[in-house]
Amino acid sequence: MADAETGSTGGSTGGSTGGSAGGWIGGSAGGSAGERACELLETVLRLMGFEGTVAAFEREDHIELVIEGEDAALVVGQKGQTLDALQYVVNRALTRELGEHELMVVNSDGYRERREASLLELAKRLSEKALSAGKIVALDPMSARDRRIIHMALRDVAGLETRSEGEGEERRLLIVPDTGAM
Repeated sequence: MADAETGSTGGSTGGSTGGSAGGWIGGSAGGSAGERACELLETVLRLMGFEGTVAAFEREDHIELVIEGEDAALVVGQKGQTLDALQYVVNRALTRELGEHELMVVNSDGYRERREASLLELAKRLSEKALSAGKIVALDPMSARDRRIIHMALRDVAGLETRSEGEGEERRLLIVPDTGAM
């Protein structure tokens, strides 16, 4: 479903590459949590030396903050780590300032959608490998967000279960075939 494409701050065109329904809720002017998040994120980006604007889109269970502009692709970082760090900073700052608020998810250059598609393909490929070989497949360590995407993708696959093991940055996902079903 396409989002309403409306102007964000700085006069650029707003829009999201996200898949869930929702509408544009503002740029950096105004008082809502989404608008305040845009303002905070634009300030942090500017302090980091990046050019760009931020538009907020209401989603089913969060507000998506979309970074737009010529530096949008640079903001992603390795495996989305910069986006994750920006998201953490924005959510912490909003919690201090406003108290309880909706979750803010930071996206740039369509990264979150591309990453999810890549993880879904990986889940499919490795689940087939686990089932055909009848052996546990261990993935490289990944973020909680990425592990959750794979857990959710494989939760209804007959003859398989997924588990996480390890701690912190070394936490990884295991795809475990049910040997009794073979």
